[in-house]
Amino acid sequence: MERVKEKDNLYHEQSDRSLVRTLTYGSLMMALVFIATYSIRIPIPFTQGYIHPGDSMIFVGSLLFGWQFGALVGGFGSAFADILGGYAHWAFPTLIIKGIMGGLVGWVGFDLLKIKNRLRVHTLLTVGAAGIWLAFCLGIKTMLTDALSASPSSLLEEVTETGTMAEFTALVGRVDFWMMVAAIGLPLSMLLLVYYLRKRNGDFLEIPQLLGMLMAGLWMVIGYYIAGGILYGSFIVSAFSIPANIVQFLGGIVIAYPIIRALKKARIPERL
Repeated sequence: MERVKEKDNLYHEQSDRSLVRTLTYGSLMMALVFIATYSIRIPIPFTQGYIHPGDSMIFVGSLLFGWQFGALVGGFGSAFADILGGYAHWAFPTLIIKGIMGGLVGWVGFDLLKIKNRLRVHTLLTVGAAGIWLAFCLGIKTMLTDALSASPSSLLEEVTETGTMAEFTALVGRVDFWMMVAAIGLPLSMLLLVYYLRKRNGDFLEIPQLLGMLMAGLWMVIGYYIAGGILYGSFIVSAFSIPANIVQFLGGIVIAYPIIRALKKARIPERL
């Protein structure tokens, strides 16, 4: 009887420690997401939003602890930064978009590694994501081209109150060019990563993590495009923020990847 009580007490002690540890690391990662998002903000004039390095901390937290953890710290940490940073009108869209972003990268780069057929699932997800992204980019490109051809003067007034038509046409051309680069380059990068993953040992974790960050980043770009179009009543204006959001999540990958790699090599998650 005493042994049963001892085991029961030990179980409760371990559960309490696990809960405290989860709350502690969750609060820490949420704070890091908030600080990285709030501290460095570069405004986007077209949608009255901003870009920031906060995605890097969402990637780190999600890839260390999984999709549920990533969804919570990504959504709430980023939304708090919007509220306190003067972008409260973006807080609710951010909560949803960054929550899904953190959940997606954690699921692809952490949770899926535990299943037996993970390579097949990664391949299917990559092909699907590449197809969706390609269709999205081509759709945006077509929409901008048609809008510029149909009514360039009204489009100029809708996007900006200053500037000449020549400058605006050059801006549309740059956005159009980078949309084509992103349409081809990002899906090709994901497919090459999957091909490389097939050639490596099943325990090689870095490629799935990169895939997770890329897929989550693509979702973030699409999500903010949709949110911007709804908030400001123009999906054309919202399209001009896409290149900046692409730069944001790619920068987040550049910052997060070496951190994740170092922590994995040091086996930090296993010790937490």
